[in-house]
Amino acid sequence: MQLRIIEATKHAEELEPSEQKPAHNRCEDGRMKAQITELEAACQQLKTVGPQLDIAQETIEQRKERGEQIEVGSDDGYDRSRKEICDHIKGRAKVLSALEDHRRSKSKLLRRLQENRTELERLEEKKRNREGILALMEAQESHWSVDKPVVTLSSKVVVH
Repeated sequence: MQLRIIEATKHAEELEPSEQKPAHNRCEDGRMKAQITELEAACQQLKTVGPQLDIAQETIEQRKERGEQIEVGSDDGYDRSRKEICDHIKGRAKVLSALEDHRRSKSKLLRRLQENRTELERLEEKKRNREGILALMEAQESHWSVDKPVVTLSSKVVVH
């Protein structure tokens, strides 16, 4: 990055005054593009390192709260912190795995529940249809019972 800026500056200084303005603008554009590229790379690096730094900061704060001595520059302290961070990451991975398993089983149960609801609705409708048919049959039986006389067209009714 620095090398690009130096080259662009040298190139701008070598140009004659009449050529300098358009060429200078191109050099400035080049410098700006180089700076933008460098900033984007730094942002990407921060995105990848940021979560690890957050975990390390949490670990350090937890150790301070417990009253543990924080050793600066000690390999042993670094290894312990690194191990704690790795353990913390593994713990989160286990929790995420368990959560995914829970979501999968939950979705299976919801699917089965929906299937059971559909089956229950079908069976309830079948039951209502049977009850309706039984009620109809009972009504017909009571209408055609032996206790009541049946009047047909061939019967003659004599009224006095």
